[in-house]
Amino acid sequence: MARVDAEDEAEWNRVESVLDLRAVLAAQARQDGQNQYMDDKMSAIDAADELKWHDDAPPWWKIWDEDWTLSDAKENIKNDWDNLANWTDKNIFETVNQKWKDAKKEININAVQPIKNVYNRVTAYINALPPSLPDKIYAVVRDVAIYTIPPIAEFLHAHIYRLVLSFTEAHPYITKKVTQAINFVLNRIAKPMLSRIVDINPATMNWADLGMAWLFELGEQKKLVFDADSKLTQNLMQHDVVQNVREAAITKITEGRLEDVVEDCLSPIHPTPAGQYPVCMPSQYGVSKYFQSLGQAFEGDLSHVFLGSYVVTINVEPKGNGLYAFHYQITNPSTWESATRFRIDSTADSDTINEAIIPDVSPRGEGIRLGGLLEQTFEWSEEIYIPAEGTK
Repeated sequence: MARVDAEDEAEWNRVESVLDLRAVLAAQARQDGQNQYMDDKMSAIDAADELKWHDDAPPWWKIWDEDWTLSDAKENIKNDWDNLANWTDKNIFETVNQKWKDAKKEININAVQPIKNVYNRVTAYINALPPSLPDKIYAVVRDVAIYTIPPIAEFLHAHIYRLVLSFTEAHPYITKKVTQAINFVLNRIAKPMLSRIVDINPATMNWADLGMAWLFELGEQKKLVFDADSKLTQNLMQHDVVQNVREAAITKITEGRLEDVVEDCLSPIHPTPAGQYPVCMPSQYGVSKYFQSLGQAFEGDLSHVFLGSYVVTINVEPKGNGLYAFHYQITNPSTWESATRFRIDSTADSDTINEAIIPDVSPRGEGIRLGGLLEQTFEWSEEIYIPAEGTK
């Protein structure tokens, strides 16, 4: 407080006759303190504007050091919280709240209503069930899957995945800290426990082991090779598409068309060795086949669920005198993109699924350590004798 000059003594005498001098001094002191507080706070805000948000920056509540009084504390805290919300410049709280309101509307439109429609269809089926009850039940459940999985998948991609993606792009610092926390739990707790029960040896692992190895990024290998003795390769040998491409190769040989190579069978990643001729065939994995593979999974065969769509290639090697070596090769990249292909491709027929909920093909060891790219190659060979008649 400024010193009271002698010439103001008359004025102070007048004030003293109306108010107690101590009250005047206290009021002036509070005013001086508030003025000083605002000066300090404005200086601190100016300094804060010059700071860049990075790991070494001090927390926002320690940018200035001020001596709050109890009476001012509540108002100061409210002001500082408002400043923090404005400082983010993203208004995250209102954004998330609005997104959730929009999401609930979209759930009703894209998911709830189709389920209601399917329920009505199921009711109609039940009311008209013929004696072949198991077949009708199968058809009903299949229709439920066909009509509900794609719209739900489309909603998850459009409104959940994109919301999370936009948040991570807008808030890299928060994303970094959350990623570090998740990876800490995975590396210190989850992976050590799973490594004790999951077999990561290609020669002995089963499909469930392979799925866990991909999802939790177990082991150091980024590519697994399965030979003819592997349990998984033995399982693949029995797949219909493998038998079909084998028959196609034999047909080409007997008809003298072995050298007529289809361009789609020429892989830039796995080039055909000299002196060999590729014959290939894709295994399409649509909605109907997905439902069929679920039944196979309940019976213990997880191969179709895990692999989904894949291509079988046979490199045919003529050895002379009607003897041919068939070198089989199947490659499968496991990623979030391949694991979440439940959206219908709008450019294809209604039973084709090749668009992902999560179109992420990141390699292992990047970001959150879950579901990084894991390549698998299945290889085996056999020799077949085909009479020379009809061959070139």
